[in-house]
Amino acid sequence: MPYPHNIWAEVQIWAIPLDTGAPRLAFAYDVSLGGIPEAIFDTTPYLRRQFSPDGTRMVISVGGRLVVVDIVSGQARPLGVSGYFPAWSKDGSQIAFVDFLPFDQVVPPLEAIFVVSSAGGAVRELARVGYARQAVEWSPDGSTVIVAAQEGIALVDAGTGRVVRRLAETAAYRAFAIWRAAVPQIAIATGACDGTSTALIGLDDAAGSERTVLDTKERCPPLTVQDPRWNPASLDELLYVATRATAGAMPNEYRTHLLNVRSGRDTTLPFDAYEATWTWDGSAIAYLARAATGFYADSVRVWRRNGTGDRVLQTDKENPTFFSIASVSY
Repeated sequence: MPYPHNIWAEVQIWAIPLDTGAPRLAFAYDVSLGGIPEAIFDTTPYLRRQFSPDGTRMVISVGGRLVVVDIVSGQARPLGVSGYFPAWSKDGSQIAFVDFLPFDQVVPPLEAIFVVSSAGGAVRELARVGYARQAVEWSPDGSTVIVAAQEGIALVDAGTGRVVRRLAETAAYRAFAIWRAAVPQIAIATGACDGTSTALIGLDDAAGSERTVLDTKERCPPLTVQDPRWNPASLDELLYVATRATAGAMPNEYRTHLLNVRSGRDTTLPFDAYEATWTWDGSAIAYLARAATGFYADSVRVWRRNGTGDRVLQTDKENPTFFSIASVSY
């Protein structure tokens, strides 16, 4: 929600019940919209990666400093480190984030992925990424992260920083990977806007053979795929959003798809979503409906997987600035 002077904006985190009860504002904080072009601006946090495993806390970047917020009480606890684009490990023990490397005669300074305990403490450098500003995706046990770097995609040991595996593909823009405990484990959206092919690839595990589960046969920028999400109730079902744009323009189409990775069947769902996710039990898809004007979404909706209905949970037509959604269960 931009302020009138457009230098600062307020980010609001809302808790929205899926069944009964009114939405409530959990907490809010200010983010900077201005400054030098080379600066990092974490203005639209990607919520799925920032929740603690139990869903009761979030890690956010406020003024370039990492803060953990209790969703129920709103109480904030600074971690005492600088950082942007944080991602909480699925085992709850660590938080990875992007930050500048120490200044070394390079303007702007290069960036790297760092790791800190979720309780705070010493910071470790994990992987250098140049200027590839993507939050990492954690393995279920917290031992490995998937990192988007300028030279490709890397699986990195979270304890040592050793590159376990390197993939030649380029990570798609924004929310490019998901890792679960079931097989296949990993889905990665590839095809950044440099003319590379747009596809979804899968890995049965960190060491498994790489296979293409969806080849769009198109290139970015006309087409990108993002936000792959495994259905928690189905081993074969992968949700993703496909965006379409003309060169030099923002996306003008956001199509939601369900891909069966076993059969290869790709189904376009009957709604457009700026971002979409599964509800915790896999029975429905919670999504942000793309606004007719502006860049973001104007409502939060739920579409039942069995096709029996679509309902609105929250809407704001006058100020359409919904930008991220996550599903949690207490």
